[in-house]
Amino acid sequence: MEPPEVVKEAMNEVLKEALKKTMYVIQILGKDSPNLIMSDKGHSVVSPCTRVIWLVHPESGVKNISAINRKPNSANIFETSPEKIGNSPNWHGKIRCDIKEITYEDYNIVWEDGEKTHTYDPRISVNPDS
Repeated sequence: MEPPEVVKEAMNEVLKEALKKTMYVIQILGKDSPNLIMSDKGHSVVSPCTRVIWLVHPESGVKNISAINRKPNSANIFETSPEKIGNSPNWHGKIRCDIKEITYEDYNIVWEDGEKTHTYDPRISVNPDS
């Protein structure tokens, strides 16, 4: 027997909320060299244990991301350093689960536009209460 429509809608809402807590997508929408135009405006706030995904929009003008690195003297919020997803320009990393207080990481995105290599300096904050 098929569940009523109202139950399906409620289940979808619960699933969406669960995904928000476990996955966070940062879209790279364009470039304003040396800066990037990002969906989070350069500052994301995530929960512990969240998988962060950097998605490069195909018409962004960004040809490649060659590195995502933590800046010196910044907290290390990732379980392991972010890494490239296969042969795509996209990257991912998982936030540590043991973060108990608001913590932030300033990081560099080293990116290429086909002519030059640039560096952009965004931030990710981890808020255990978010």
